Amino acid sequence: MAEQTIMTKEEFLKKLNKAKSPEELIALAKENGVELSEEKAKELYDMLRSGTELSDDALENVAGGRSTFMYI
Repeated sequence: MAEQTIMTKEEFLKKLNKAKSPEELIALAKENGVELSEEKAKELYDMLRSGTELSDDALENVAGGRSTFMYI
């Protein structure tokens, strides 16, 4: 059985903010069991670079509403 990653929302957002490209966002998502298209990765990357704070809904929409993350 695959080990499930458990992280807080803050930990995940810190990882997202460290990404230096949309491709890094795709890799981070994949590592955590989330499918992220190139289009959505670019959208998320642009939002992060603009300083826009991501709401729970925005984060869910970028990830396509499908996530295996567990937030505590």
